[in-house]
Amino acid sequence: MDPDQPWDDTFRAHFFFSDRWDDPGIGADLRATEVAAAASASELFPRATCEVGGGMATAYHRRPRPAAPDITAVAHAKLGSGSAWQGLYMYAGGANPVLGTAETQATGYPNDLPDLSYDFHAPIGEAGRVAPSHAALRLQHAVIEAFGSDLATMPTTFPDVAPAGVRDRTTPRWAIRSDGTRGFLFVGWQQPHEPLDDLPGIRFRVETDERTWEVPDRAVTIPAGTLTCWPLGLALGGVEVAWASASLVTVLDGVAEEDAGTRAVPTLVLREDAGIEVRAEIDGTVRTLRPGLDPVRVAGTEGALDILVVPARLAADLWVVDAATGRRRLLLSRDELTWDPAGTVSVRTEAPTPDVLEYLPEGRRWRRRTWETPVSGCTATVISEQIRAGMTPDAGGYGARDGRHTAPDRTVIDAHAAVHRLHLPAAVGRDATLRIDWAGDVAQLRADGRIVADRFWDASPFVVDLDDLRIGPDIDLQLWILPLRTDAGIHLPAAAAQRLASAADDGGSALCALDGARVATPGRGVEKDAAGGR
Repeated sequence: MDPDQPWDDTFRAHFFFSDRWDDPGIGADLRATEVAAAASASELFPRATCEVGGGMATAYHRRPRPAAPDITAVAHAKLGSGSAWQGLYMYAGGANPVLGTAETQATGYPNDLPDLSYDFHAPIGEAGRVAPSHAALRLQHAVIEAFGSDLATMPTTFPDVAPAGVRDRTTPRWAIRSDGTRGFLFVGWQQPHEPLDDLPGIRFRVETDERTWEVPDRAVTIPAGTLTCWPLGLALGGVEVAWASASLVTVLDGVAEEDAGTRAVPTLVLREDAGIEVRAEIDGTVRTLRPGLDPVRVAGTEGALDILVVPARLAADLWVVDAATGRRRLLLSRDELTWDPAGTVSVRTEAPTPDVLEYLPEGRRWRRRTWETPVSGCTATVISEQIRAGMTPDAGGYGARDGRHTAPDRTVIDAHAAVHRLHLPAAVGRDATLRIDWAGDVAQLRADGRIVADRFWDASPFVVDLDDLRIGPDIDLQLWILPLRTDAGIHLPAAAAQRLASAADDGGSALCALDGARVATPGRGVEKDAAGGR
């Protein structure tokens, strides 16, 4: 996209449920002729998504900074539309191995990308740290892991009253995946650039040859930002959840109990959709379910079911461990968790102590996890020393191709960049990251004179893994920041554009600032009772 190009309709379409799977916008700037999207997907093949946006690359002339809800909304729309394979590009960002291997206009591409960085604003960034989009997609992936075998065989049905087009901002966007007796109700009411208004007075009526659902039993307001996956006709433990106005997360294995015989009581984990009252019809009775960390035991005519409705404010802290042993585990943690195939959980935290809870179905309670090794993360401020002030680059930019600005070469940066020497703490632990908050045009991190990392500014922090770059306290580490002219004419995210405009209002010809830097050394630990966490 060119710097001044508005949000294109082919991009708007990704925030709607649809049976159109080809994207005519992909590669449009490289094609000589326009390619029309297929009218509908073939019934001969399952639907698949090859490159759902896990983020977006930062080009020099146009620097998008996608928000987590927008990334999740596109993946959600594809899943609700019938996708049987969610392929994300990129799920983990990275870096080019050497200078001179990036996509550039000089090598025939339409964009100039950073020489080294390919962070992509991905769920797992270039430095190996998770972004907010990771949490939202993690919940979607938990649903796929638990219910994917059902979803994969269920076709999608679209409502009779559908949006009139991709600029329709008032008609509910929803779809059903169902085999006629059970299914999933997807609502997607989120898009970037042009925020949607809340939708009042909404109920959904779903009719199949076998049954009819009206969800929920009374009208609700669908807040902007809502992405739902509500269950329809879900039978567990001898209990049927005909519908619920809360989104699925996972199912935990049943626990054998002695009560007039042995029975297994599974736990259905739902999450509250913010602003929507949680109601459910269970074995023919409609009831209100209050979000919280205590489960509700529902006794049906043929069994029992525990229902745990996690509050919306805690949803981003949910982790579902799907071990090769087949037994899922549910944990609550603000810190990053990983696990091995056996399900043994490790934690990484920058806090002095991690706080990780696990839900234990057998006791219907939460337990705080403990760790084999002392876990103590820490952060430290990086002292900076300015050794050269920046100079406003010459007017006229650095050239252009088809209206797209080209990135400055090293000679421009060498001549005009502000230079700061960064003094790392004496003790930098394993897996430490350096976070730099800055403003300008292009930043380069140079270690003993060698460029080891770079960024185009979009108001997000510049984060690198010091181990990956082999940087320690004994390295001469310098940050070079090229000032960004206030009349640059490139497209910036709102926060960055506002800061650049403020610099112009203050009479400045360019923006160039080092706001601060810090090193974070994570603590690590492996759970003590690793055998299933019990």
